[in-house]
Amino acid sequence: MKPKLIIFWLVAIAAYASFCFLVVIPFLRDNGIENLLWFGAILIVLISLALLMKKYPAVSRYFDQLLLKLFKIVVWYLLFFLPFVPFRFVYNLVLNGGPVWLQVLIFTTWGIVLIIAIQFLLFEKKRTRIFRWLYQKVGSLAPFAYSFNLLFIAIYFFGSITYTLVNAHVVQLVIPSGEITPEKILDFYFWHFLDSVPVLEINDTLKFKEPLTYDNGLVGLLLFIFKITVISPIIGAFVWSWKLFKQEPLSVDTSKRTRRRYHKVSRRRFHIPGRRD
Repeated sequence: MKPKLIIFWLVAIAAYASFCFLVVIPFLRDNGIENLLWFGAILIVLISLALLMKKYPAVSRYFDQLLLKLFKIVVWYLLFFLPFVPFRFVYNLVLNGGPVWLQVLIFTTWGIVLIIAIQFLLFEKKRTRIFRWLYQKVGSLAPFAYSFNLLFIAIYFFGSITYTLVNAHVVQLVIPSGEITPEKILDFYFWHFLDSVPVLEINDTLKFKEPLTYDNGLVGLLLFIFKITVISPIIGAFVWSWKLFKQEPLSVDTSKRTRRRYHKVSRRRFHIPGRRD
């Protein structure tokens, strides 16, 4: 046996032994034999897949394509949810209370960021510029991701303001049963967003009842500002994004066909006798 092969097997055995000592034995001690059987079954499947990929190149290609698709799904998942994470942290910070000056500072900064993001949807030239840039640089679903993040950032912004005012006994909300929680207030704004979607009548179709009601003019003013500055631009952006999603691939495909046709014509025009294209 060759020395390199001997070294390889020694390293492999050492790695396997350390894996068993550091992972498998503690796993067995903490979780019992049933979970170990599941772990062993998964390990057998992975080893079998590795052997098939080694023997059959087609299996390797299909598996690579599957991994690429899964990677794209993960990337899009992050694009849809990751930009919202810092605002979720700020939301939890606000709910924990704190001095008034800090809450005012947070709400002011948050509101400025929200206004900057919304103004890209209010004006057609800016909306066209940023959505086409996102479409070309990031991907076809990027405009939807932008609108989706903006919607939930706005819901949490208005929800945190409303909950702060409720805790300070400045405004009062009415709930059918139970107590008013931050989640109920978020549902209140999300319910009004769904209620504003034209034609579909989502709340009536799915029998979503209004989670909260109000008899205070300040809550009505907040809801009115939410509808005017957030719901209307976002619904318009969703519609515009869908039109872009449907039209843009056609123009891209047309340009590709045009380039291929140009190259074919060029090869015919400058064809050198005796030379194979």
